[in-house]
Amino acid sequence: MLLLFLLSLCFQSSANQCLKKPLIVGWDLYPPYGYYNPNKQLVGLDIAFLNAVLQQANCLYEIKLITFKRSLIELKKGSIDLMLTVSKTAAREQYAYYSPPYRDEQMRMIIRKGEQHQWPLQRLSDIKKLKMSLAVRLGSYYGEEFAGLLSDPLFRELLIDVKQTVQGIKMVATGRADAALQDVYNLKYRAINLGVWDKLALHPYIVSSGKVHFMFSKKSVPQQDAKYISQNILAFKRTEAYKTIYMLD
Repeated sequence: MLLLFLLSLCFQSSANQCLKKPLIVGWDLYPPYGYYNPNKQLVGLDIAFLNAVLQQANCLYEIKLITFKRSLIELKKGSIDLMLTVSKTAAREQYAYYSPPYRDEQMRMIIRKGEQHQWPLQRLSDIKKLKMSLAVRLGSYYGEEFAGLLSDPLFRELLIDVKQTVQGIKMVATGRADAALQDVYNLKYRAINLGVWDKLALHPYIVSSGKVHFMFSKKSVPQQDAKYISQNILAFKRTEAYKTIYMLD
């Protein structure tokens, strides 16, 4: 009886933690969701959520600073175990497990203030006839409309591939691009910190809106871990702490 009791304790202990130790989390600097503060600490809304969920789940993890585009490649190979802020696509589902969504995301364009009348967009494809140059991070997912236009050479030639959102914002502010596309809060945060927000404005057209997820490598993360962390995500979303992180009513 004592042996059975001890075995049951061992089973409970192993069930309440991740099998993969440590989980390697790929992260690209993406304020206000994750960035370095003046004390060189990685902070931000998604980083706070990640820390809370994985600590609640009793999972060991390390955050590796790597570009989003490179993270996708490494996660597919199994060198990266986990990513955040990821939209669900059929292509990614071939090599990754997804968590339930953990927050909403809206993709918008930032333009120079006073130029909104120059870009009367009814749909994203209108940028072709308007010859509107658009700074984007190719490899990121901007919704079905954007993805469908990528095969159009007239659309592609108007895109400027940038490594970081901040580069696109600078290009708009200095007149080297007409617009930059990214998450609305990221655009505003970056522009304010660059000191150019007073020169810029958000275009009213919503390119896409949807949910973002944790994404787990099928090559390196047991499906049991993905399910276990997903359960902890759902549990934490029901707490007041979750509302505090994302400033929800």
